[in-house]
Parts: sequence; structure tokens; C-alpha cells
Amino acid sequence: MDKKSCFFISSGNNSNLCNYISKRKKNFFQNFDIIINFYGNDENYFQSLSKFSTYIEKNKTTKFKALKKMYDCSNIKNYECVYVFDDDCILEKGNFKILENLMLNHNLSLVSPSQSSKGKISHKVMLNNNGKHKFRYVNFIEMNFPVFSRKALEKYMSVYDGELSGWG
Repeated sequence: MDKKSCFFISSGNNSNLCNYISKRKKNFFQNFDIIINFYGNDENYFQSLSKFSTYIEKNKTTKFKALKKMYDCSNIKNYECVYVFDDDCILEKGNFKILENLMLNHNLSLVSPSQSSKGKISHKVMLNNNGKHKFRYVNFIEMNFPVFSRKALEKYMSVYDGELSGWG
């Protein structure tokens, strides 16, 4: 664990998010450790992900099951903020450190960035709103891009048994 924050990404054979990060790791993403659960079968793509990740593991399971496994046997629990993102995330603009600072400065436990209309969106409330605001409160966060504080992730992992694969 080199940084205070990490991106945990569950990636298959092609990842919008991993491709984006690999091109920007030396500047924007240098403040984050990148932890990848690789569930794909393309060895060449796995090797390309290995070049910029802090830690990578092959595990053919769902994102939260892989997170639980790594949480129980690694240093993920020591990060101040853990971004738990699907690999189909499409980033448009913004700075994730701002999101993290908002979360920590406002004592929020769980947040999510607004999402691109170009991606797979289930709920319109998660789309970006134009206008003057820094963040908005919603009554839920989609499980595709949550950002956990250390305490929130610890609390979640203490009750999550690793069985539920993707809903709830």
C-alpha cells in the first residue's frame, strides 16, 4: 500500500476504465494504487493490466466477491478511500481527488461520481447535472461505482459474507 486511496476494478478481457487509467497513470492516477481482479481469459490483456496495476489477481468471480476475498487477505482495509468500480465505467471529466476530499471533509461514508450518459446507467439520478453545485445527496448509490470510506468498507465487509454476487 503506497497511497491512501485505491481503485479496485473487476476487469474482463476489455475494460473502458483500465484502458483509460493505463493512458493516464503517470499523471492523474499517480495518487492512487490500482488493484485489479481479472476475471477474463486473455493472457495478453492480463499482462498489459499488470504493467500499471499495483496488484492484480486472476479470479473468475463477481466484483464484490473478489473484493471480499482480497479485503480478507490483503491491505485493502488500510486505505482511506476505496473506489470499487466496474470495468465499463466511462469517465468524462472531473478529478477523483475532489470527490474523495468532499467525502472526507463532509464526513460521508459512501459516495459515487456522477456517471456518463454514454455508459450503462440504471438510474437517471446518477447522471451529471449542469449548474452550480459540488455534490448532491441521493437515497441510494448504484453498486457499479461506489466509493467507500475506510470505516464504511470495514462495516460492509463485517456483514457481507461473500455469497451475494451482484444485487442489493
